Amino acid sequence: MAFDASYGDLANRLVLQSKQSINLAKLLPYDGPLVRQVIQEQRELDRKMRAMEDDGVKTGDERWPALVIFARVTHQNKRCLLAYHAQRLDLIRTAYWDAGGAAGHVIEALRENMSLDEIQYLRDYRDSVVTFRDNISKDDVVDLALGIEHPPKQLMVTVEAISCTGPIHTQSGTMDFKLGERYILQKSDIAHLILQGYLMEV
Repeated sequence: MAFDASYGDLANRLVLQSKQSINLAKLLPYDGPLVRQVIQEQRELDRKMRAMEDDGVKTGDERWPALVIFARVTHQNKRCLLAYHAQRLDLIRTAYWDAGGAAGHVIEALRENMSLDEIQYLRDYRDSVVTFRDNISKDDVVDLALGIEHPPKQLMVTVEAISCTGPIHTQSGTMDFKLGERYILQKSDIAHLILQGYLMEV
């Protein structure tokens, strides 16, 4: 049976683009035509495999090696398509966090290199992050984009003012504690205020 030795080459070109993108640390333009060609090749291979299976091709048949190769190329193409898109989405998510969660800024900066589906993905990703943030911080807005590479060297505590103190000078600066409000501070700065009953650890 005739076999086209170029099967799988198109998908390999997608992987080469991903490697180039990784080396440049840059999102390259989305190659929609090449992706569509790989998908078309997948459909063609699928048709050929179905026809061979319908003809009853089994182990030992002279067409069996071609069926095995078609199946392997199909799996390879799938992996290449997944790798290509996963690498691009990883770069887009990284750009989102680097921009402090400003999806609009990322879309503006990368729009020429993004597909419409990737733009929609980023918008949906942002909405998911906002929903997650709102679920874990119903009272206070938590900035999920803040870096956490270096944990604080001193123990931080959340305290609530149970008495008005007026301005108090601490190592972190002057604080004006207001009744019922919560603060996150270094424990060493306000331990004495907790002991004196001005603040309550929560």
